[in-house]
Amino acid sequence: MPDLSPERIAELERLLAEATPGPWVADFESEDDGSGVWNIDGPGGSNVVTTGGYDGWFKGGVEEAADAALIVAAVDALPALLAELNRAWAAVKDEAAQTCAALEERAALLAERERQRTQAEGFIGVLRSNQDTLLHKVPRTEAVRLQLEVNLAALVSIRAALEGTHHA
Repeated sequence: MPDLSPERIAELERLLAEATPGPWVADFESEDDGSGVWNIDGPGGSNVVTTGGYDGWFKGGVEEAADAALIVAAVDALPALLAELNRAWAAVKDEAAQTCAALEERAALLAERERQRTQAEGFIGVLRSNQDTLLHKVPRTEAVRLQLEVNLAALVSIRAALEGTHHA
């Protein structure tokens, strides 16, 4: 796979900026015997490249015509290709930044949920301790015992709800 890193793209952009600007045109300059050279010209007919076979001349066959057409097409397409590569790189960088931000936000939410769960566990422990103290020191009336059990059940429900959001 060709190197399309940002550094390679910058090198191609530099080469393109230093070269004759497009569009380029390929033209076969033939001799009477059918031999000739391919001239690749820039704007206004300025010669950019002349290709030839042995001794600078060849027959202008299909393969040479295809080579000349490819050179012209590649040079003319290069600015658009480089622009698209730069756009794609920018989109990848933007998406990566958004993903990192979303992950950091998610981590902060999970840390806050864990803090709340730990705090609820502490409250439950204090209430259990208070319940035990009250049951031993206060006359064991049915109303007090039932209220303490209701309070404890409510806190256990809160803890379960927090654990449910913690695993979500």
